[in-house]
Amino acid sequence: MKNKLLKFSLFAFVLFMLVSLTGCSILKETSERAKNTTNEFFNYVTSDDYEGASTMLHPDGNINASNLDDYLLSIEESCNIDFSNGFKINSTTSINIQSGDNDYDDGTVYEVNYKTTIDGKNLDLYIIIVDNDNGFGVYYFTID
Repeated sequence: MKNKLLKFSLFAFVLFMLVSLTGCSILKETSERAKNTTNEFFNYVTSDDYEGASTMLHPDGNINASNLDDYLLSIEESCNIDFSNGFKINSTTSINIQSGDNDYDDGTVYEVNYKTTIDGKNLDLYIIIVDNDNGFGVYYFTID
């Protein structure tokens, strides 16, 4: 009896570790996808390629090709920055990933907070990236 309990405990521990490692791998992969999308989007922005940046926007997002230029200008003015002077992600401060039933027509939603340096200033970036049947892309972001 004692031997069976020991075997079961060992099996449960190994199973727990396997699930934990798999979960960490999935989180790292999705975190990298969000970071890569963010970097690609802001590479377009810092190059003043708003047409390229608009291809990275989610079709249902609050920001679209027709208002992207004005939206970026409003952030530049409110933060006293110029995107063309550089963008860098320093660290991820939080990431929330939701799949399934959510406010974005199901799919997967990445809500990420980053510490960034933009035009030499340390600023916080909050970005929502959505992947659903309607497309994949930047849904919304704000910087302060």
